[in-house]
Amino acid sequence: MKNRAGRRKRAQEENKAAAKASDSKQQQKIAGGQRKDDGTDQKQLKKNKQKKRNTKPRLDALLVKPAQGKSYADVLRELRSNAKPEETGTEIKAVRKTRAGDMLLELGPGSKDTAGFSSALKNILVEKANISTLEPKETLEFRDLDCLTTTEEVCAAVKAKLGISDGDVKISLTNANSRGLRMAIVQLTQPNANGECTSDSINIVGGASTVPPLCGENSGQHIYLNFNGINDINIIIATSSSAAVPRSWNIKIAQIACDCPTFAPTGCLMYYTGATGTVKSFNYGTTANNNLKTNGLPGTREIANLNYGICIATQPGYCSIRWTQASGDPYSFTLTGNTIGLSVDPGLPSESVNGDACTTDFIVVSNPTGFAADRFCGNALPTLTSATKPFVLTVITDGNELNDVGNRGFSLSYTQARCTGP
Repeated sequence: MKNRAGRRKRAQEENKAAAKASDSKQQQKIAGGQRKDDGTDQKQLKKNKQKKRNTKPRLDALLVKPAQGKSYADVLRELRSNAKPEETGTEIKAVRKTRAGDMLLELGPGSKDTAGFSSALKNILVEKANISTLEPKETLEFRDLDCLTTTEEVCAAVKAKLGISDGDVKISLTNANSRGLRMAIVQLTQPNANGECTSDSINIVGGASTVPPLCGENSGQHIYLNFNGINDINIIIATSSSAAVPRSWNIKIAQIACDCPTFAPTGCLMYYTGATGTVKSFNYGTTANNNLKTNGLPGTREIANLNYGICIATQPGYCSIRWTQASGDPYSFTLTGNTIGLSVDPGLPSESVNGDACTTDFIVVSNPTGFAADRFCGNALPTLTSATKPFVLTVITDGNELNDVGNRGFSLSYTQARCTGP
């Protein structure tokens, strides 16, 4: 009994000592975050000993995609016979074949005129291959910005600090945290894709309907897909090592009960339930795709080979729907033709095209008032009103973008109108 009492007393003393030490450490931890009277942070007075990472810089590269009917071997044979990188001071570090069968030319750090070499290759490989430049992206994070900081201020500061006068600088500001602070994610992008989902893609398979491969920038977009019996629906994200660019995705998945009011009708890949709203095509953006075609002109942002429906749930007491281009952007409907020409010379006609003239990329609005046709394409969209229910906007794109220069897709506003009359 005496031994047990002794052990119990020693255990109690040890617990008290451990609790005292824990309180002392906690006090030290809290004190470490306090500010001194002179406004300096005690944490900042400590030297952070961080291990330097020994990272190698990524090299610029050219992606050579053989044209239809041509192979990797055909392109390689042509380059070996006619390419002269030494004339432009270009160093080819390595030649690799990607999993997609394309050719990746890694350029050495001493290359002086990458653009000149790319132009020379295009002249050599006319109608034999498409060539695009792959340049590394850098992502910068700025933390603890005050809640009043704007995107324009961050963009101006980055450009001034890095000496950038133009180019594509993407800024994304997060919401303020509990301390009223925000975080900015900055991407310095370079042309790196050819407008088709050949390098990266999101494939959704196993559902009751077919979803085309998707790629590009699709923030805020959604897809509704019915189950095919008891089969699983799988999301497969494929990326290629041929494109040295950062990727990111954040996908929310929700299962909807069959009797839920938000259950999308069959055939509706996108479904909106508001009386008013905005719909966008996949990969729609306010800037053109900077990737050049074989003819030296910018490609399209539209994803090829699409056929899907955008459905709007009819509100009680509403009988028609009106479609208009999104305000503030004159190029919010650019499906076919020379959009780049309009940007360079705003005086060029931006007429809407409809009917039988729309055979490649177009939208369909059923029985629009005042129009004999239901197909619309070109570089402008007239205001369309339709009383045909259900309210559906059908989107069609083909696989031939040869004559489409700098198209962006569409961003359209819709408004349902109340029924009138008895």
